[in-house]
Amino acid sequence: VAVENDADFYAANVMLGRVHSAQRNNLAIDYFKAALQIAPDSYEARYNLALYYQDIEFIDNAEQEYNHIINEVDNSIANPFYNLGYIHLIYKEEFETAIEYFTMAIEREPDYVEAWYNRGFSYEVLGKLRQARENYEQSLKIKNNYPLSIKGLGRLDKGEPFKY
Repeated sequence: VAVENDADFYAANVMLGRVHSAQRNNLAIDYFKAALQIAPDSYEARYNLALYYQDIEFIDNAEQEYNHIINEVDNSIANPFYNLGYIHLIYKEEFETAIEYFTMAIEREPDYVEAWYNRGFSYEVLGKLRQARENYEQSLKIKNNYPLSIKGLGRLDKGEPFKY
């Protein structure tokens, strides 16, 4: 009703985008884009749009939105860098590039346990086991029971690093 009465109601567009995003309904794109028409420099609307694109595996669109955030909105926030690292790790299998993005996320948020783990995993896949171990150990200093890092160290200790 709020958007029907006032199409320029930013918060309602973002909220409706989130609702449709949770339902994996592409109307989410329309609502996030409507919010961006109202507030083009909105981190919130653009990040949610990028995340939705990533969730539905529109990877090029997601990458474009994350890069827009970094280059045009705010490059001090770790999440867009982390998500770009994840895209390069999981979807593109570009492990060196993934490491670069995870590093940039860590520079912005030194306690970002998932970034430490995924940078370690990227090193592991590349066969750089010392760096992998260091990153897994650092993630465990941040969160001492982080299960993925425990498993990663277990693979390394057994001499069975992950192979793509």
